[in-house]
Amino acid sequence: MTATKTIPFRIELRRLYRGSDDLEHDLQFGVVGTDEPVHLVIASDLWDRPHIIERHSRGGLELCDRLVDRLAIKCFKLMASTIIDQGGDSGWWTIADVTGFVSGQLNVSDGDQVLTALSRQVREGFAVEDVSLVADEDAI
Repeated sequence: MTATKTIPFRIELRRLYRGSDDLEHDLQFGVVGTDEPVHLVIASDLWDRPHIIERHSRGGLELCDRLVDRLAIKCFKLMASTIIDQGGDSGWWTIADVTGFVSGQLNVSDGDQVLTALSRQVREGFAVEDVSLVADEDAI
């Protein structure tokens, strides 16, 4: 996979409390500086078997639904493992360059398509560092 530029990226995962038997999380992700992130709700069985139950926004990504969904589940799993490791309910992560994550998670063809779509959304002039926060919902 080849990426032509650095792609700063942000993922936010917030626990929802809606009385469901499954864990439900509001997931938003996208290139830093875009007008609107991808926004979905994902349900899981105590973090396992995540699946999308609501789609609110595609965040302007020019990708087929299959690739948006694959990227969403990968972002969910990344944040879920971080939240579990650090003992919170919700969290966010700003990633200085998401190209390595995408390259390591998707096959070459899918990864190239995702990186191309993300790189189209990069706005110059954003200084982004790798920073994350995990906490209980009321602290995020």
